[in-house]
Amino acid sequence: MRAILYRNLHLLRHSRALPIVIALWLLPSALAILMRAASRSTATTAIDACLMIPVATLAPTLMQETVRGDVEDGTDVTVHCSGIGAGPYLAGQILTVLAPAATAYPPIALSAGIPGPGVMADVSALSIAALAGIAAVAAVGTITGSNGIASILAGMAPPAIAIMLRRMAPNVPSWTVVMPALAAAAISMAAITVAARHRHANTLRPSAGRPQGTVTEPAPHEGAAMCGSDITAVSVRNVTFGYSRHVTVLDHINLDIPQGQSLAILGSNGVGKTTLFRIITGMLRPDEGEAVIDADAVGDMRGVFMLADGDGLSSALTIRENIVFRSMLFGTSGSPNRIESGRMEQEPLVHAFGLADHLDDRVSELSSGMRRRAGIAAGMLFKPRLIMLDEPTNMVDPGTRDLLIEMIGQLGEAGCTVLTITHDLDYCWRTADRVIRLGHGTVTLDRRLDEFADYDAFKSSVDADGSPDTHHVDFGFGRS
Repeated sequence: MRAILYRNLHLLRHSRALPIVIALWLLPSALAILMRAASRSTATTAIDACLMIPVATLAPTLMQETVRGDVEDGTDVTVHCSGIGAGPYLAGQILTVLAPAATAYPPIALSAGIPGPGVMADVSALSIAALAGIAAVAAVGTITGSNGIASILAGMAPPAIAIMLRRMAPNVPSWTVVMPALAAAAISMAAITVAARHRHANTLRPSAGRPQGTVTEPAPHEGAAMCGSDITAVSVRNVTFGYSRHVTVLDHINLDIPQGQSLAILGSNGVGKTTLFRIITGMLRPDEGEAVIDADAVGDMRGVFMLADGDGLSSALTIRENIVFRSMLFGTSGSPNRIESGRMEQEPLVHAFGLADHLDDRVSELSSGMRRRAGIAAGMLFKPRLIMLDEPTNMVDPGTRDLLIEMIGQLGEAGCTVLTITHDLDYCWRTADRVIRLGHGTVTLDRRLDEFADYDAFKSSVDADGSPDTHHVDFGFGRS
């Protein structure tokens, strides 16, 4: 949870909208203090407005936007692989959005003349009510998959009701307001837990006869020869998955990936390549079958790195802050796994990817290629044993592409397992030991690269396997 709080505080520090939020909050507060001499009830009304803005609307909405941002930039994958679980993650988010309101309201209310006991009752009631609102946002978004107006309204309802009840019946004990809101929060959190368990899966398993968490040293690697390892790093067994009942994306996929193998996954857009990655990491639960990551090959989920669409970097943070966040997230009492912020420039990966002069640049200010470099370096700094790259050469320059080819070669020598989704056949030829192709929900090609006579034979075989004919296509440009 400490890592989540660190990240969220830096997000607030970098936020361009934060000054506007503070102004909207402080304006009615100042107005309430000025009106105190004129009318106690007027001051109380202004304080109500002060509470309605940050608690009834901003807290649930900020929660929603932060979680949605984590999904878009791939931070949700990083958090999942860290093993901290949904509880500490949600707790960190809740503390971030509730702490400012809970600490700022008492002095404002006391200055406006509201009695101390009433202030404390308001703080407790509104904090629990806001918690219910946040939980409602998360529950609606998790269950329905929607982050739209329905979840926002669900989040605003409990705090708004609590404020109205508190003002309509000021002499009623505060617990009568707190308890319904607390019950709503508990129900919503239970719904989130059930939905998350239904959606996510624990894919890490120990091999028979070996205790979980032990990493077996790999045999010496010599190019594709490592594919003969006696440890299956990833096993996909009869996996079937669809995003709806009528559309099957993956249909009874079976796949074993030995430790130390570099596997390239080809296929047209929309055939389920990224979906397969998310099933392997446990971010999605298949409708049938299972995916298993061998704990002897990776140790624990911290040994898994998946480069997602958003590169796993929070856009509002600097590269340095993103790496520190990941370091705090992955650190444990037994294995701190810390990377010193002040010595980050000396890390070989930082130098190799040309990031030393950009560590204090915000990710949002980076070019697409530099952002991809930063995302790969941030994940590889923690020495993962299973590396899953989703189109790593997309949006990068030729120099970065050559750098990735060299890195994959060294990872193979170190006995790491690499899974790469790519459309770049030349990159595939130069980095992979084995290639599979997905099409129409099934594996339509599965061969080792050394089975092809040369690159032309490889390219011809891949192109012939379900690729659409792009010759002599009529785009209609010649029509009058």
